[in-house]
Amino acid sequence: MTFEEARQSANQDIEKDFGEPNYFRTKNVQDKDINEDTWRGRSVFAYGQPYEYHPNSGYHRFLGYSRDGTPFTNIYLPIEVWGRNYLEDYNWIEQPWDDPRVKNKVASEGGTIKNNLFNNQRIIRESMRAGLQQERNPNDPSKSILRGDNVAWEKYVLVYCPPTYTTWGMGRMWNIGSDGGLYYKTVPMAPYAPADGPDFSVKFAQAQFDRKPGEAVESTVTFTLAADHPKPELAKLSLAHNVPSGTAYLMPLEPVDPADALAPGGEIEFAPGESKAYRYRATAQDTSTVLIVKITPDKDRDWSNNTDEAEINVTAPPAPVIPPASGELTFQAVSRSGKMRVPNTARWTDTVTATLRPAAPTAPRGEITSWRIDWAKLTYPKTHPDFVFGSPVEPWGTLTVNMTAGGHTSKVDFLQNWSVNGAPIYDRLKGQMVPGPTNYNIKADYKISYSYRYKVWYRTGPPEARTWNWRWERSSGSYTKSVTAPLLVDGAGTIGLGA
Repeated sequence: MTFEEARQSANQDIEKDFGEPNYFRTKNVQDKDINEDTWRGRSVFAYGQPYEYHPNSGYHRFLGYSRDGTPFTNIYLPIEVWGRNYLEDYNWIEQPWDDPRVKNKVASEGGTIKNNLFNNQRIIRESMRAGLQQERNPNDPSKSILRGDNVAWEKYVLVYCPPTYTTWGMGRMWNIGSDGGLYYKTVPMAPYAPADGPDFSVKFAQAQFDRKPGEAVESTVTFTLAADHPKPELAKLSLAHNVPSGTAYLMPLEPVDPADALAPGGEIEFAPGESKAYRYRATAQDTSTVLIVKITPDKDRDWSNNTDEAEINVTAPPAPVIPPASGELTFQAVSRSGKMRVPNTARWTDTVTATLRPAAPTAPRGEITSWRIDWAKLTYPKTHPDFVFGSPVEPWGTLTVNMTAGGHTSKVDFLQNWSVNGAPIYDRLKGQMVPGPTNYNIKADYKISYSYRYKVWYRTGPPEARTWNWRWERSSGSYTKSVTAPLLVDGAGTIGLGA
């Protein structure tokens, strides 16, 4: 069904049930154009463009405006304040279209509110109940947001987009919070269920996948037209990979039977009782995502089974990100007389302070909350047993000492007593001057432990209005690393050979 066909069909339904022709015009009372993209994504008729973007959720608060200029709230944003067990536990404002507080609130949002043909109509109650019944309870996602089905919701809901047999409706109701503020809940209204219509359904072969980032996800999905329908029907099939940012990436459906290849627009005809299976392939991302499959006919007597979801759970965190070494290990020498040397240089008999300042770790995902150096060891040259001042010998082996730990910096002092290279000393045994300034590599080994938190995204809400929510998960990790830096020996620090 094209957008224009859907608009005309909805207008025919409204004229039949309420007596008003051409309800969904091409422009609303504010002269804003009807938004075809909103219809394609949500199966609702809104006017103008979405506004008031919320970066934390990735959604706009409003999809635009209704035909009468009322702000069109986004069902993807959950109820503003949730502190009760069920929707019935709130004190909802009756006939909000006449309430001055509600009128002022809507005016502050850039819109208007008034009574209309669809408010307080018993005929729409079942549509409201069916839409709300599919929303998950924030206290217990296994339960509905409703306690029962005996509330006359039409008394509390401003209907700014009426439901039809092919499109969802939307409305809003308000309550006064404990702080005196005015809070709202968007109310989805399921399409009417024609008694003689077809019943399409869709089902994933596998509803959950546990994968590491980058791993493949492959399975099948099956679409069915119930056998009790008397004639063939056309329906559109679609599959999307939905990520927490709100972006839905359309994915191809590969028919198991080549005869079931889809038309360019995704349509295909089903005979009564016929099922068609399709293969799909996806890739696990860095965080959990969801696959959403839909079958969309012109009409359906039960829209609750026209959508199915498969979760891709990322089970293993990415490997720790170890920062590159750059100036992590430095040295500051001081002579016996207290003279500070040029950084990263030392002379014989100097006391050298080695300082390890590793870069803060990067979280495998999310953000670091704390980190520390668990332990650190420094390895430096060991004086040769045959070393004498007048005829020095190069170091032999190494020594390893513990450095301080527990914070973001580790330190240790050691004595540079293995080399006088760079000093003006003549080696009489060898008959030559000692070698010039020489770099000696010194190594630090250490372990870093860290804690981090990351957002875990999950889906709640009715099939036609699923919304992403998130919670913080906490984890920890560690890694070991080695860093090597040169210490330049450029002389001797004894009296007479330099301070």
